[in-house]
Amino acid sequence: MAEDDRGMVPAEDLRGLQILVGAFTAGVVLFAIVALFVPMFAELKELEGPMTEVALFIALAGLGVMSALMWPFIRSAQSKTARAAIARAADASALRRAIGEGLRIRVMVGAALVEGFGLFGTVVYLLTRQPLALVAPALSAVFLLATFPSRERLERIARELTSSGERPLLD
Repeated sequence: MAEDDRGMVPAEDLRGLQILVGAFTAGVVLFAIVALFVPMFAELKELEGPMTEVALFIALAGLGVMSALMWPFIRSAQSKTARAAIARAADASALRRAIGEGLRIRVMVGAALVEGFGLFGTVVYLLTRQPLALVAPALSAVFLLATFPSRERLERIARELTSSGERPLLD
């Protein structure tokens, strides 16, 4: 791992996480763009109807709400695991690896939850052709870009993970 004297977050970890979140964002956006140009398939016509659309939109809303409600619990459990690994670190190298792993898990799980919501919204759009469904991938892409990994954000999370406090990390 390359040493970086600017803080606890190695440059390769920062770059890797930026690439990961960029890929999640690109996946959501590109899938939504493709959906705009894919014609409805003949076999999907039997799924048409107001009840099918209502059910799909309820499922989409449920996924969004569930992800938002579960994220603090997932983040808290991940933080406890990361803090335990950090506490067990025997030397500076092990500490940097434990911090890096905590950051990777935090970013990957959060981005995956958001990406799933956006991708499911695109699937709902493909099935219903209701433009309202495209709100999900738009929100997903905006959130992913708004929380894009930066050195400052990762340093703050690293400081929280290495602190002894048990406060939930709801940044």
